[in-house]
Amino acid sequence: MTPFEHIMITGSIILGLAVAQILMGFADSLRLKSVKTYWPHTLWAISQLLAFVQWGFGVWIYESRSVWYGYELLLFVLTPITGFLIARFMYPHPIEGSRLKKHYFETRWLTFGVAAALTVVNIFSNSVLSHYNPWVMVNLLSMIVAMIFLLLAVSKDERVHKVMVPCLFLLVFASAALTGISERVGVDEL
Repeated sequence: MTPFEHIMITGSIILGLAVAQILMGFADSLRLKSVKTYWPHTLWAISQLLAFVQWGFGVWIYESRSVWYGYELLLFVLTPITGFLIARFMYPHPIEGSRLKKHYFETRWLTFGVAAALTVVNIFSNSVLSHYNPWVMVNLLSMIVAMIFLLLAVSKDERVHKVMVPCLFLLVFASAALTGISERVGVDEL
């Protein structure tokens, strides 16, 4: 096994736990009639699942690296670790009888604040691990996403969340699409 495969196993296990957290919360919210759902919360959860898939796909650019330093390993696993924290905070425990709108707004500073920090760490780690200019298109989109996360973390206005969460979803989707494009056309061309 290559060094990347060893590191990828660690990241994949942690990220798999994050995906499981979101899927269990989503399944429980559908299964239990006592749970009152809230569409921005659901779209936020879907956005996180998409971001996790993007990370799993995007990190394969490091497959050919044969040497990994300790700080690079730390940067690499910070994404799955913070992703797990976001997923864990996303749904109340226990979920039975919950109002997801209330939980969403009560924990917005935590989930969106951690997501903003994670996005900034990803921008930094992408630049360090890939040794490329931090001003590539994917990182620029990530900076916009980080600003939206910060806005959502501080805003209590429901209208802001109903507008910005769909925008966030579209930006995460665009970022995921560009991750795939950067593999085909080359990072320098973006």
